[in-house]
Amino acid sequence: MEAAAPEPQLWLYAQLSQAVFHLLMGHGIVPDFHHCLLSQTAVKPTLNQPHARVGISFLHGSIINLDSPKFKNLNPLERSPEDTSPPLGIDRRITPAELMILQGLAQEQLPELFQPQEQFTLAWIRVEKLLRDYAQYYLHHQFKTGQMLDDLAPLDF
Repeated sequence: MEAAAPEPQLWLYAQLSQAVFHLLMGHGIVPDFHHCLLSQTAVKPTLNQPHARVGISFLHGSIINLDSPKFKNLNPLERSPEDTSPPLGIDRRITPAELMILQGLAQEQLPELFQPQEQFTLAWIRVEKLLRDYAQYYLHHQFKTGQMLDDLAPLDF
């Protein structure tokens, strides 16, 4: 039995995500999606813990484990989810599904494991937006097609 083909919008976001990732790689500004900026330890996506706390700092080009004691020690008070204050400036939170996708984008082609699936629809959309925003941050240039994507209803192609 052959697997059903993924929805076209999922492929669009997956292909755009990988294209922007490789654009960043070509410019030498791809973020580190594998290691925490503070602890330098590997960060593994845990799909069975959907509320795992990982963020990305565009300025530092790296992810940060927000549950890390090193992060919490930057401010003796527990940081609120909305806290994006210096010194790190967390630009975006990343879900485990998004982290799994981001960690697989370095490959030349999307591996079968990372091919779009319906349960990852929102994750693919958020990954594309995150990478596009990161690229625009570093390249100081707005992507004209980005506004078109933002104006589309995510699943109404």
